[in-house]
Amino acid sequence: MAEKIMHGMVIETYTPTCQRFKDNPAVFELKPLDGLETMEVYNELSRNVEGDYKISGTGLRIALKYGLVGWSNLLDKEKNEVAFSLANMGKIIPMALSELADKIVDISDLGIDEKKTS
Repeated sequence: MAEKIMHGMVIETYTPTCQRFKDNPAVFELKPLDGLETMEVYNELSRNVEGDYKISGTGLRIALKYGLVGWSNLLDKEKNEVAFSLANMGKIIPMALSELADKIVDISDLGIDEKKTS
């Protein structure tokens, strides 16, 4: 059986649910994880009693570290644009960070759903 290889690493833009109905929503640039990055995230998987996979907070942080590569229209309380940096990532609300990390895993070559069935 031939081994599956990674597809192209095309950057995708994404707007979290909490931003979708705003006049000028924040838009995030997400990159799929490569094979080694995906392995780091999978190291942080656990299975619940229903048999579903769950990523730990550390796994979500790893996905964001590698997969969040930019943003636009992210504003602070004074309506100033927040520059993209790993340090500024902490200014994003946790619900949006979790959604972004899940999206990064979803767009990566081997998502959790595929891992469950293989």
